[in-house]
Parts: sequence; C-alpha cells; structure tokens
Amino acid sequence: MSERRFYRREEIIGKIAINMLGKSVGSVKDIAYDSEGRMALIVDSKDEGEKYFSIDEIVAIGDYVLVGKAKSTVKKCQNCGFENKPEYKYCMNCGKPI
Repeated sequence: MSERRFYRREEIIGKIAINMLGKSVGSVKDIAYDSEGRMALIVDSKDEGEKYFSIDEIVAIGDYVLVGKAKSTVKKCQNCGFENKPEYKYCMNCGKPI
C-alpha cells in the first residue's frame, strides 16, 4: 500500500488542471471551502472564468491536477445490492462486509 501524500496550498496553486479526457480546463487559482467545510479548487479558465471543482472531483494530484468524476463513486453490496459510499467497509443496508 502506498503512503498517503498531503499537499500544501502553495504546491497546488498554479498547477494545470486537466479533465478525464486530458484536456486542460485551466490553472488552479486557489482553494475554497463551503459552509460545511468541504474543500474545492478554484480553477481559472481563460474561456469560462472561474470554475469550482469539489474535493469529490479531484481524482489525482501530481505534475497536473486531474479533475472529473471518478469511475466508481459507489460500492455495491454483493449481498443485497445496496449502493454504499466507496469508503465504507460494511453495507449500510444489511451490515455485511463489502
């Protein structure tokens, strides 16, 4: 298992944000928070102005910031078919391990 990497704000600001198709959507301008404390990236797009990408839309950070929807946003329980959040280890419907 790889070690979790945390990034400082200054390491992310200025990076190019690309979508899942590999197309540039702009450069990271800043980090924002909503009223519930969830983080988002503010990306400055020359064509569309500022765009916000929530923490759920940040797929990877490296030389670029990959944004978009991840392939699987749910874990389906093999016992009952309930769709759970990907971080859950047990089904919220039947309690069986996922």
